[in-house]
Amino acid sequence: IVDSKLTTPMMLKINNFLINKFIIFKHQFKEEFYLNTITFLLNLFKFKRPDGILLANYIASVLPFIQKHNQFLLFIKSVLQTLKKVFRFNGVRLLLSGKLNGFSRAQSKQIQIGCVPLQSFNFPYTEGYSHVYTNAGKIGVKV
Repeated sequence: IVDSKLTTPMMLKINNFLINKFIIFKHQFKEEFYLNTITFLLNLFKFKRPDGILLANYIASVLPFIQKHNQFLLFIKSVLQTLKKVFRFNGVRLLLSGKLNGFSRAQSKQIQIGCVPLQSFNFPYTEGYSHVYTNAGKIGVKV
């Protein structure tokens, strides 16, 4: 189900806006991850019911190729905050646990944008879980 209000020129305009707004992150990791992440998140949230499994699998596919996970998560958080204003979704909650940034001990990071109630289910939602093996160890991604 595609939102009929968003046309292709509007999507390109939003894409160019996001690329120009987050240009600082372009130099922190490879350009292909930068552009692919913005395009992926934009296409994911243009649907009325985004898929949590797809988002978890995408994040898990990118993490082994990036050394500084915290900067990538900060980039995802800032892009999601901007997309929340455009697409007006309720919220997203990401939980990453494992050996982030190559540390020998496991850590967990949580990113929450918007309101994600876990006790009452008044709106439809999707969950996703994926894991990835990096040089330091296993990282679990839950959306």
